[in-house]
Amino acid sequence: MDRIVEFEINNIPLKYSRQDFIKDIEHADETEYNKCGITKGIDGFDGLLKIPQESIIKPFVHKFLIDNETTFTNPFLKEYFDNILKEMPEFVGIIGKQQHKTHAYTIDIHTIKTLQSAIKDSLYQELSNEDKTILKYSILLHDIGKKGGIIHHGHEFVSAEYAQKILKDSPIKEKIVSNILNHEWFKDYCQQTLSANEIIKRVHSPKIAMIMAKSDLSNVNPEFHYHCTGTHTQEEFDKFMTEKFNEVFVL
Repeated sequence: MDRIVEFEINNIPLKYSRQDFIKDIEHADETEYNKCGITKGIDGFDGLLKIPQESIIKPFVHKFLIDNETTFTNPFLKEYFDNILKEMPEFVGIIGKQQHKTHAYTIDIHTIKTLQSAIKDSLYQELSNEDKTILKYSILLHDIGKKGGIIHHGHEFVSAEYAQKILKDSPIKEKIVSNILNHEWFKDYCQQTLSANEIIKRVHSPKIAMIMAKSDLSNVNPEFHYHCTGTHTQEEFDKFMTEKFNEVFVL
């Protein structure tokens, strides 16, 4: 899985694309969306897709969610992402999903870039194998409930709720859900709405919390992390983040 850092990924091509799916269901009545667990949103739809018992858009939902696959020509990338879709078909719901204009990437690409940055982080190699797995799933699901096209305050709570359903009886579910619930901790700390003591009580792994915070912030757009931290280079940004992390966790 760590080989993903070798690739520059700007889109995840699907056999049945998000655009085709939205086009096929856009004229359906609102009640048909509700039967599938979704609501019409700015970017086509929002929600955790499910296969309904009866709905006129059921065939399209099934085609998008269950029978879909990527069309990567690179065999590693195809196998890598097809495995994600088989294990977590709900991930399809964020592929190609536009974000608020502050973001340079769709939700899926932001997620993958965040994962790549996390694996490159020097702290990553200090994690146990189980914590590496927890980190990867936490990142893959941290924005799974985010609405398209808007600043979605509280998306961490929706994403955590969806993760509970997706992970079902996984023995590491609660730690993953905790990471998702708290993945906005760094912003809250910097805005002084969350104290260091409160953060320490909430996070189960300081290293995972730091890796997620830095990776997530670094992949909003190419300049955002510099702008919001008052830094101008990667070296300055790294120093700023280390100093802030030391304030909270006293490393």
